[in-house]
Amino acid sequence: MNDNNKLENILNNLDTEIENAINQTIEETLQSATKQRETVIITQSATSTSAIVRRPSIPTKKEVGDFDGRYDCFKKIIEKVNYGTNNSADYVRGHSEALQKYFDQAQNTTNNLTVVEGRVKEEVNKYSNIRKTNAYLKGYYDGLLYVYRALRNSREYMAERINDRLQVGLS
Repeated sequence: MNDNNKLENILNNLDTEIENAINQTIEETLQSATKQRETVIITQSATSTSAIVRRPSIPTKKEVGDFDGRYDCFKKIIEKVNYGTNNSADYVRGHSEALQKYFDQAQNTTNNLTVVEGRVKEEVNKYSNIRKTNAYLKGYYDGLLYVYRALRNSREYMAERINDRLQVGLS
């Protein structure tokens, strides 16, 4: 009987350990998925205090709404940037300065945004090798990426729109 009790205790302990391991794996998976979904980035500011930063997401074609041309689409994407309420002021300042810089350039070349796209890509490449030691630099770099994606998406949205019109015209 004593051996049976020992065996039963071992099996119960093993069941408990397996259940705990499964629960821990599930919890870790959920936490990882939540972090990825929120795209939360912890950055170190110049004063060595942590700041939580949430990258603004690019609006979808539906969220952009109706637009007249590629520049108009780009403008609407830039105007729809949403920083939320918890972002570091330095991050927002850096991000918005990158947006403003290239928005101003785009206003001068509304009919040829590929020029601006090339300039943004050059600066993204330049900053990709620089260590982002504070929230401002991280914000500026993320702002460059936002502008680059906005330009790319405006091109894609415009191409989709032209394709849709062609499909309607051919049918």
